[in-house]
Amino acid sequence: MASITLHKIILPAQADGSQQFTVQYKLATAPSSGYILVSSAVNTDNQGNINNSPLPAITGLTSGLLYDVRITNNCGSPAPYWIESITAE
Repeated sequence: MASITLHKIILPAQADGSQQFTVQYKLATAPSSGYILVSSAVNTDNQGNINNSPLPAITGLTSGLLYDVRITNNCGSPAPYWIESITAE
């Protein structure tokens, strides 16, 4: 089994202060309704460094498979999703 540990969220622009995000993931081939919640309270500083302890992790992944990680900022409504595809190793 593989896992992905989140250390930083790269923001499109430097934030004025701390931010809070929701992080979800799914197997890339799964339908968009297949996202699984990792955390609805991932806290970052204004540079995107994650302050949670322990760091949020996506566990139980299969090595070699592609996963979509979806992040949204909890400060805006409705907030757009950022999606990054990551291969579990």
